[in-house]
Amino acid sequence: MISDEPIEHSSPNQSARSWFRLDWQSALLFPTIDPAWRQKVAIGGLVLLIPMIGWITVLGYRKACIFRLLRGDDPVLPDWNGNGRHFLIEGLGALAVINAYYLPIYLWLAARLYGTPAAESIPWVWMAAVALIAPIFSTLAVPVVLAADRFLVPVSALAWYESAGVSVAFGLLTFLIPSAFLNVSRTGRMASAFDLLRAVKRIAHHPREYVEAWVVSGIASLAGHLSGVFAPWGGVLPHDRLRLQRGSAGGRWC
Repeated sequence: MISDEPIEHSSPNQSARSWFRLDWQSALLFPTIDPAWRQKVAIGGLVLLIPMIGWITVLGYRKACIFRLLRGDDPVLPDWNGNGRHFLIEGLGALAVINAYYLPIYLWLAARLYGTPAAESIPWVWMAAVALIAPIFSTLAVPVVLAADRFLVPVSALAWYESAGVSVAFGLLTFLIPSAFLNVSRTGRMASAFDLLRAVKRIAHHPREYVEAWVVSGIASLAGHLSGVFAPWGGVLPHDRLRLQRGSAGGRWC
């Protein structure tokens, strides 16, 4: 993946390597070059099990890991000691970006379902409790609501074409969000995730590579989330190749 976007960083000490390209094996296994990788991954797995804040903190850890790799820091994996609060704050920013992308769908569903018999039958309290205790599932709110409206209520509030339209919109946004976070990896600023034009252009310029990275990283992430205390292997690192693959043409960022 090569683009015409130079790397930007928020401070001079965040200079990255001139260029490098990771194959899939390297993208998934590069943490093992850190002598303490077993301990750090295990701590991340235990952190992930903490209700409410565990997954959010791991999101922040992933961001720190990406930037350390870009800068060529040694060791490559961040130290957990004394950094938990920082990782949590960074993770909250990432979660806010994800939900901001889905916000139009949330608002449409709320307006469409408000006051309908179906809305009274959907287990909102249980859904909210699960999302609060395990925020990793909060991003599944839209498909869960659509499934509940279709299968759990006596009479669906949404017509089939409305459910289909929402599903397509949700799928497109889910496909776009990783490219939006690539903006963050490029600039170091969370607000750059909302540079939609750059995110869309990146996909348009490299569709095959992006689809490949999106699919494989999604599989790695799912496998990681299902692997208990080893989840950071997939939860922290699923987009490494997508985020870090760079070409040698002028040291341009993908």
